[in-house]
Formats: sequence, C-alpha cells, structure tokens
Amino acid sequence: MKRVSSDKYTIAWFKLSECIARGEKERALGMYRLLAHSLDNSAFAKQLEGDILLFFNDNAAYEKYNEAVKIYVNQQRFLEAAMTYEHLLSIGVEPSQDYLADLVEWYSRAQAYDKVKQYGMQWTNALMKKQDWTHVEKNIQLFIAMFGSDSWVCQLRQRVIEAAITHQADHEIVEHFITTFLTALIAVNDAHAMQLLLFYLRTTNTEYYEKACQHING
Repeated sequence: MKRVSSDKYTIAWFKLSECIARGEKERALGMYRLLAHSLDNSAFAKQLEGDILLFFNDNAAYEKYNEAVKIYVNQQRFLEAAMTYEHLLSIGVEPSQDYLADLVEWYSRAQAYDKVKQYGMQWTNALMKKQDWTHVEKNIQLFIAMFGSDSWVCQLRQRVIEAAITHQADHEIVEHFITTFLTALIAVNDAHAMQLLLFYLRTTNTEYYEKACQHING
C-alpha cells in the first residue's frame, strides 16, 4: 500500500490529536480513516480506532478492540493480544466468556509466567466458585506441567483443598485433592507445605486430617 510522505503523515497525526482534543468525533474518525491506509499493522489500526471511540464513550470501541485481538492471535502476537484483553478489563469489560483461560494461554505462549500465575489463580478461583471440580483438576495438571513443584503450585493446591472443604464437595473429591497433593509433597520432600496442609486439616476437619496422616504413614 502506498505510503503518504513523512511530512503529511506527521501533519495527519497532529490533526487527529487536535480533533480529539476539540471533541470532534466525526472529524477525528475521518482523519483516522485517512491514516489507517498508511498503517502496516492492521491490528494496531483497529486498536487505534477503538481508542478514539472509547474517548468519545462509544461502545463500538469494544468491538474494535476484540477485532484487534483476533488479528493479533492470527499473527501469533500473543503478548499484544493479552495486553489488549487487559485493557478491556481495565475499562470494566469482560472480553469473552473464557477470557481468563485465553489470558493464561496467551501469556504462557509469550513466556510471561508471572502473568500466567496471576490469571491462573483468578481462573481457578472462578472455577471453584462454580464448584467445577473437574476443570479445577485440569487446571492443577496444566500448572504442574508448566511449573512443576513450584511454591505457587503448592499455594494453588492448598487453596483448592480449602475451597473444596468450605463448599462441602463430595468426600471423594476432597480426598483426591488431599492425597494427590500429599503424594507430590512427599516426592519432593516439601515438609513446610506438608505442615501447612496438616495444620489446616487438623483445625478444620479431623476426618480428613486422620486420613491424611494415614496416607503419609503408608
């Protein structure tokens, strides 16, 4: 696509900012459409359009941001896709029904593991609120595959057990979470995490505590 000259390009951006500053929505969008032809990045162009619409409190902005996300994903630019989702969250919009799962996937592909842990915990908390223990277990396995016996995984598994007991999940479900966690802790000799789990069980549910002790003692 033919580029406009550097001077004209700079002037166009200046005029766009002027239109926005004066609150001239239609003129700003018209100027944007002229500029969009010179942008190589179609996802960025959609994102820019979303920014302009958002400034004018136009809900069509959300659609433009989501279009940008789809383009970023198709281009395998997962970090940009995730950051655009985060922007939607910051303005009070849930971008999709499975946005937490999307954020975990995209940040893991971008190797942004602190973000994976942040949204992985939120995602698992959301599943526990629904008492969707099958998908909670799948999440545990997903994060074990990513992080192994990382302390964050231990924190997550402890929280799952606490939630399952609080929500009075079936005994088989609770015992599964407890015994599989204990087995993992024994394998890596993590005495500290084991003590935290046993202390919680002893102070909340003696039946689960006794079964945990039996499991440890073989």
